[in-house]
Amino acid sequence: MAETSKSNQYIIAGAIIIAGLLIAGGIFLSKNEASQGPRDTVTDENSGVEVAEVTADDHIVGSLDADLIVIEFSDIECPFCQTFHDTMKEVVAGDDRIAWVFRHFPIDSLHRNARAAAHSTECAAELGGNEGFWNYTNALFSAAQANGTRVDLSALGDIAVGAGLDRAAFEECQDSNRHAAAVRADETDARNSGGRGTPHNILLTQRGDAFALPGGLPKDMMLSVIDTIIAGVERDASYETIIADLSALF
Repeated sequence: MAETSKSNQYIIAGAIIIAGLLIAGGIFLSKNEASQGPRDTVTDENSGVEVAEVTADDHIVGSLDADLIVIEFSDIECPFCQTFHDTMKEVVAGDDRIAWVFRHFPIDSLHRNARAAAHSTECAAELGGNEGFWNYTNALFSAAQANGTRVDLSALGDIAVGAGLDRAAFEECQDSNRHAAAVRADETDARNSGGRGTPHNILLTQRGDAFALPGGLPKDMMLSVIDTIIAGVERDASYETIIADLSALF
């Protein structure tokens, strides 16, 4: 795409983990795991927090020019991620103020099939583009929830077909493991942006503010956070003022 979006030019003004959000639920790492895979990033010079640029190559619902972009780092076998996935589908539905970007953060020590599941979504994207990715990923989350949070790897081909993908091409891609580096790059991005568990979210404004949000909030609370940030930007409030407004929510 020739046109450059504002979201491709983030110089992040700051990032904060909003106090009290751990009660919202999440799976957290018990030990550090090796980060792998280089990726172009933008860096907050004040805090050192960095996150990969949001581009048209991301898995995205909504517009790159949305008022607020929610980058979610997720593990498909994480029960909190599964609940939050349903929440985010409702949050973004019919609201063009918000865009939702999905990135991977499989926690191998807890979820043995999460990495293979993540890779399978990249195969869906390869074969079906952004629409194929979301159709498949939504179906995969639903199947995992119906299976007690676990991904049944033997059912991936059926899920792919149900999402409109070619079974043979999908299975060839999955067997090749050719998107493993992309999954590892997302993991690195998650840790570099402060992620220590799933779901881990970075909320970006078009003027460059960044807010780190660990855990999966319920819909009403997530909308309150989003509304508070957007309202603050609209009235040209400082970053610090918006942080204070967010803290008041909890």
